[in-house]
Amino acid sequence: MKNSHKWIKGAFAGALLLASSVQSATEINSNRVMSFSISNTGLTRISIENDSIKDMFAYPGTVLKSLNLHSSGNLFVAPAGLTEPIFLTVISSNGVTQDLKLNFINTAPKPLLLKVTEEQTASKEQIERWMSVVLVGEAPRHFRRESPLRNKITTSTTVAHEYSRFSNGVYSLSLWNISSNVDLPVSLTPDLYIDSDEAGKLSDNFLPPYGTAQLVIISKNKEKK
Repeated sequence: MKNSHKWIKGAFAGALLLASSVQSATEINSNRVMSFSISNTGLTRISIENDSIKDMFAYPGTVLKSLNLHSSGNLFVAPAGLTEPIFLTVISSNGVTQDLKLNFINTAPKPLLLKVTEEQTASKEQIERWMSVVLVGEAPRHFRRESPLRNKITTSTTVAHEYSRFSNGVYSLSLWNISSNVDLPVSLTPDLYIDSDEAGKLSDNFLPPYGTAQLVIISKNKEKK
């Protein structure tokens, strides 16, 4: 009987994996509430392809006992006792946000898979606009403010500290404060602080003795394996 129980669990896990592989994913649209009908029995798993759910909010608050955000980044919905629609906001580890309306119907459980829209590489003009907005301390449109990584970059005459960060799920923009540590004028170029796969823009290209300037660095988020 014990072995039979293990086989049933294994068969269930295999069926779940098979269902996940054939279930198509829906592209995320952060500008609207997406409505889905899910099973009113069993468990429904909500996942984001090549990403994970790091946080979620639910309405009404009384449904929280029916929701389990697993450490794997999957959100599980147990519909027992739920009949009216519920509203969720899920936030991915890359800062992508999606609002959901879940309706419960009499159907077999199946995973609800989401995916981030594959965006083309932004134009140089778009990147320039984004960096200009960040240099005045604002978040560009469709970007979310995130916690800075507090990185530091040093040169022979300056030190740069990251103090703010923004992301739209595809690109990240970090804002830095550059301080001169010498009593002589210093010429600046973004190349002093960026890698080959990044771009940067300075508020000033010249520092007076012990002066300061702002720098924004843009990079494309690495895809998760």
